[in-house]
Amino acid sequence: MQTKAMGMELVYTDDKSNKFYRVLIVRGAVIVLFGPNNGRSRGQAKVHPYPQADAGGLINAARDLAAAKERKGYTISRDLVTFNVDSVDVLTCTDGDKDRKDAAITRIVTQFLNTSPPVASAPTGTTPAA
Repeated sequence: MQTKAMGMELVYTDDKSNKFYRVLIVRGAVIVLFGPNNGRSRGQAKVHPYPQADAGGLINAARDLAAAKERKGYTISRDLVTFNVDSVDVLTCTDGDKDRKDAAITRIVTQFLNTSPPVASAPTGTTPAA
């Protein structure tokens, strides 16, 4: 069974840094992934549960997180897009088991990256492998 999710990606590149910041919205949670944009790693993940929030509340929370990064110089490389994920992964990403949660988040990120083409103005090489 599939469920809807949303996501966006920002990047920060300067002489010393090349990093990404992804905000993914899944039922009842906002997943934030961040790390170096080196193509070798999914980066670190933080799951922010919002069990009582409706879709609008989750979108606002995600936009607030992204806006904070934009104020720090990040630019949008993948704008907010809707994509489908397996419902099992959505439930597992808030599970207490770290290995299962990590695997579910990796599958959700992969779906996002496969669904969402980078914005045309994004710097070359800003999409790390999931």
